[in-house]
Amino acid sequence: MSKIALLILVLLFIGTLSNAKDDFKKTGFFTNADCAKKGNFKDCSLDSYSCGYEGCFKDYEPTELVNNNFILYVHDEGKYYEVNASDIRRSSLDYIINKNNITLFGEYNSTTNTITLHNFK
Repeated sequence: MSKIALLILVLLFIGTLSNAKDDFKKTGFFTNADCAKKGNFKDCSLDSYSCGYEGCFKDYEPTELVNNNFILYVHDEGKYYEVNASDIRRSSLDYIINKNNITLFGEYNSTTNTITLHNFK
């Protein structure tokens, strides 16, 4: 009887692992919403990466934290995903912004078409 209980516990544990937060993964071009809207993937203005849109440095103090809206464009699907990166340090995102073949891991909300980012590669 104890072997059956142990087997059930192991199966429940494996089931829990398969529902991990990083189940959803997509690979594409990671940029901010302003650059994506303009279709400007190659030469987007640098200030738009730090505060959200071209010319925004005039509206914010350098030390102000600004909520930047990020986008992942998946080439194979021809589709944009909004990215909620609030759990990731902003300085970490500087390494992947405006780069192709970035894989994001997290949770997907189909209602809002948003990936809640937990990790990236």
